[in-house]
Amino acid sequence: MLFGLSAAGLTSLPALAWLQMPLIALAAGMMARGFWRIYLSPRPICLNAISLCMLRALYWLALPFIITLAT
Repeated sequence: MLFGLSAAGLTSLPALAWLQMPLIALAAGMMARGFWRIYLSPRPICLNAISLCMLRALYWLALPFIITLAT
């Protein structure tokens, strides 16, 4: 809760309904970019704080969560 607003209170705002599809498209694009960057990119990802194996595991854990929230 931030400044008296919560996610439950924001769901009843019909004025923001037009943002749903662009934000779903943005989330899908970012997940596709992440997949490309983790698995297909010729440039290595900077792995100073986390290993590539852990990064891939976090990606696959986040993907179902994001798909669930988008549907």
